[in-house]
Amino acid sequence: YRAAYELGQAVTAYAKHHLGETVTVLCVSYPQPNTEARSRGFEDGLRELPGIRFYGITDYARFDYRAPTACFNFDGHHPHDIAAKLGKQTINVWDANYYALSLLARLDLAATGGAVRVGLAQYNTPQEIDRILSALREINTN
Repeated sequence: YRAAYELGQAVTAYAKHHLGETVTVLCVSYPQPNTEARSRGFEDGLRELPGIRFYGITDYARFDYRAPTACFNFDGHHPHDIAAKLGKQTINVWDANYYALSLLARLDLAATGGAVRVGLAQYNTPQEIDRILSALREINTN
């Protein structure tokens, strides 16, 4: 949420400097109980999996600059295959480019199918996170 606030401040300053106008940027935020802890727990579990490659902020000291979303790939597994296997277990994730074409091209992922993206929310339970991690462990070992 800090990143959203700082972005709003930067947009406001830019508009005032370059356009000579004051712009109001509205950012509605509300407390997300345990979201950061759940995200850290999920990332801790992912880090234990061999052959994983993370994309984005992974430094826990900077976690307040990120959303509770993890983007990753496993060596030897296509992102679509991982998403399809999770989908068969009624675990919904994204794969491919999530409309971030330029970013994935810059990461050299566009030609190889992008990455898997898991988004957590305040209503995800620790049991659901354990279920996702268990399914990913199974996929990664097969």
